[in-house]
Amino acid sequence: MLGDKPVMAVVPTHDLDKARPFYEEQLGLRVDEETSLGSVLLAAGDGTTVLLYETQVAIPAEHTVATFLVDDVAATVEELEARGVTFQEYDLQEFGYEDAPEGTTKVVEIPDAGASAWFTDPEGNILAVFSRA
Repeated sequence: MLGDKPVMAVVPTHDLDKARPFYEEQLGLRVDEETSLGSVLLAAGDGTTVLLYETQVAIPAEHTVATFLVDDVAATVEELEARGVTFQEYDLQEFGYEDAPEGTTKVVEIPDAGASAWFTDPEGNILAVFSRA
């Protein structure tokens, strides 16, 4: 029933004026609509959207709230870092990947799954970029 419908991520923020430039300028999303309730609908690819809404009870989730599908995670990380986005770094050996190289990495590659990298918006919401293997 919903398998052919676009998906909208809904992201809360305490300060829409602070969050909006991050999504528009740093991530490159486009304003699709400003709602009468003061929220903003941002267009992403293939008919998908991100709705930013201001709330006083917003608590950043401790999980990924939106993942952007990209062709090349490493190249996307490089481009977003040039725009001021800071990515999380992980020590994969600490997560039990014994064959992982020592040290930290921004791009996590899982054989037969894909590659991911995570970052946060100004509110602390966790976002990711991902490419399938």
